Amino acid sequence: MKQRFGFTLVECALALMVTSMAVLLINFTIVNFNSVEKINYNDDIQWYIFMRELESNEHKFELKDCTSTKLIMISQVTHKLYRLECKDGHLYLTTDDGGYLPLMEHVNSYTLKKANESQVSITVKMHNNIERSGFVKLISTAEVISKK
Repeated sequence: MKQRFGFTLVECALALMVTSMAVLLINFTIVNFNSVEKINYNDDIQWYIFMRELESNEHKFELKDCTSTKLIMISQVTHKLYRLECKDGHLYLTTDDGGYLPLMEHVNSYTLKKANESQVSITVKMHNNIERSGFVKLISTAEVISKK
């Protein structure tokens, strides 16, 4: 009997098993990659930079007005009026001149509460439903008057 070259039934079954395992592995990888929840967003770093920017000596913000959703400050350096605003999942400092400074991203909402003449409590709720709270110490009106 002549020897024929080709695949046997066992070789075909083995090749089919290897191919199906490769397809299943690729499918498993894609499903897990799509379902991975991106939790971090560097939210902690953003929060500390946000708080630091509001208390920064580069601006020396004085508290002008504060409601539960509105914070208006005056920079003692540039003498411009700044507003804290939340749009499209971002917190911004905006000016009347049209400029803006992005402070945080991935924000759902924020609330403000005036603690005293120079302190504001800020609570920010992120997209991953984690809340961050803190107090911002601004320059009080009394400090501004005493320096003049």
